[in-house]
Amino acid sequence: MKRIFKFIFIVILSILLIGMITGFIDYFRMTSGSLPIFNISSYDSAKKKQVFQGMFYKASRKVTGTDKEGLSDSTKLKFKFIIFDMSVSEQKKVENVEYNFIVKESGTCSSDLYYADLKTKIYTYCLDNIMVNNKELLSYLEKDKNIIDNIENSINYTGLYKDNTMMFKNTNIKIYHCSNNDVYIGKNDLEFRDDFCTDKDDDLKFIFEIKEETDNVELKDEEEVFYEDDKYTYSFDKVKSDYIYITAPKNRGRDEKKIKLKEVLNNKLLSIDDLEKKGLNFTKKEKNKE
Repeated sequence: MKRIFKFIFIVILSILLIGMITGFIDYFRMTSGSLPIFNISSYDSAKKKQVFQGMFYKASRKVTGTDKEGLSDSTKLKFKFIIFDMSVSEQKKVENVEYNFIVKESGTCSSDLYYADLKTKIYTYCLDNIMVNNKELLSYLEKDKNIIDNIENSINYTGLYKDNTMMFKNTNIKIYHCSNNDVYIGKNDLEFRDDFCTDKDDDLKFIFEIKEETDNVELKDEEEVFYEDDKYTYSFDKVKSDYIYITAPKNRGRDEKKIKLKEVLNNKLLSIDDLEKKGLNFTKKEKNKE
């Protein structure tokens, strides 16, 4: 019997210790600007309130944008340990000077697709280019898909526009981050445009693959000119253009694409340079020259 009571005592003591330790860890995380981790989280999107229920504590915050934002973007931080209300000061975001921006304005203003992958599309507006720490933004994006999140975390969050579109701004740029994960970047006085955050079927250039289906086909062993422009002809060493497809995976609610090479070129869906950069091998000859 004593062993049973001893076992129960140890279990209860362990639960108390774990609850107290995890509670104090999460409290100190919140006081230092980090989200608590030892809890079950729930989010009321209507009231913009997120609640963190720990073993012996209950914490909450008023969300400014989405429940994915950092604690420094939130207000009305509360922490109650058992019956004790504990003070949590709101965290002020300090602008990170890690990123310095130089923007090159464009002569015409439109939403131009700057970069895309299967999850994110980034547009510029009235800009020819964006330099970040003296490098093109595109060079960062090709290596680190999280660069936009890092940039947004380093500048001021200025609230929501509509449809949960988050806005960020500093002295050089303004960013609209849409709920569909599209991002629009312009000068710091950029106003929201009607075409922002609308679904556009314009990312084939960034996400396409080249698929050659010639494994079970006997190809004619002769040159085939599959495309030409004003200056050049472009050819394969075998007749195979009918078996080369441009594909794009199903994404953003759009069906998978599979288009013949000639159709893509004739309809100017992609340029010959786009295809060459992706790995299409061909012979390029200047016209009227051997």
